[in-house]
Amino acid sequence: KGEQQGVFQTEAQKSDKQDQSHARRDNGVLLQIVPNQQLQLERNTLNAQTAVFGEEIGENAFRGFSCLESITLPSSIKKISACAFSECKNLKRVIMKEGIEEIQDEAFSSCDSLTSVSIPDGILSIGDEAFSSCDNLTSVSIPNSVTRIEGRAFYGCTALTSVTLPASVITI
Repeated sequence: KGEQQGVFQTEAQKSDKQDQSHARRDNGVLLQIVPNQQLQLERNTLNAQTAVFGEEIGENAFRGFSCLESITLPSSIKKISACAFSECKNLKRVIMKEGIEEIQDEAFSSCDSLTSVSIPDGILSIGDEAFSSCDNLTSVSIPNSVTRIEGRAFYGCTALTSVTLPASVITI
């Protein structure tokens, strides 16, 4: 079980632009993206469909990536690990495709610009403080597949005015 260096690819790279960073991986799990000085995501958007992640985005992988404004996560991702996108201060939009099963602790905490979250069907649990301190989060839609929402999942979301909770939630 060894750590490998890899290259994180975006659509911009595919069109021959200098747009890459180095990724640390361990057995196919994305652990961390370490940007080089030339990192420019296409329109500040991470389209994970064009990157090779495996089934999990590891702990702290994109933590503090202030250049991110939008993320699209493909159905091949099964787990968003703890703090994976926390402190992405300019993150406004997250698109999660069906197939993701778990959002772990603090995965999107302190994403100050995030305004709404639509959690796709298939997610079973939302971790402790998963969306805590998302100051501009106003609405959350939780699908019928969710059975467990850990403590403080939306703690400190002072603008939150709408949460749709299905009957399937057994534990909050």
